[in-house]
Amino acid sequence: ASKRQLAVTYAYTANPTRDTIINSESENGSVKMPLKMGAGISYSIKEHWMIGFQYDQENWTGYRDFDGNSDSSLANSWRLGMGIEFRPPDGKRGFWHYFGKMKYRVGGFFSRSPIISLGEQVPEYGITVGIGFPIKHRSSSGPVVTSIINIAAEAGQRGDSSIGQMTEQYINLKLGFAINDMWFYKRKYD
Repeated sequence: ASKRQLAVTYAYTANPTRDTIINSESENGSVKMPLKMGAGISYSIKEHWMIGFQYDQENWTGYRDFDGNSDSSLANSWRLGMGIEFRPPDGKRGFWHYFGKMKYRVGGFFSRSPIISLGEQVPEYGITVGIGFPIKHRSSSGPVVTSIINIAAEAGQRGDSSIGQMTEQYINLKLGFAINDMWFYKRKYD
């Protein structure tokens, strides 16, 4: 890979002056990104409940920038998450029948980010809630399949004010699609 740098200064006056600080046309190098590993497990109970755990880890101490330098403000990070999904049993008819087919989810997570602030890794934690809306449709090959539209909200916090770190509270809204279709289905009749 190669990089190009151009750094200039400007004076905001009637007659702006310009000074070139860096003008590097092409330098060769590479960036070494951290290795990320993760593992998860889930367990279903009678088609209505599912519980899952996820653990991820990133080796940021192995990161190298374009010039081959490491960054002392980065540390190895990890994240632990847990979630529960509930799908109500069938039984209602009419308007409420659709709500019995939806999937309701709640979860939480705790992590240590790779950023070091005031000598400590920045913690992050939060909760998530979500709903999966099933949509049945006929696939291009004939059978009826179910796709899902997932909507979720995540509320969390980064940082620890008890040790003097700046904190950030946030809310993320997420939208996802799981589109199912029958691919490579050989028809009996054309």
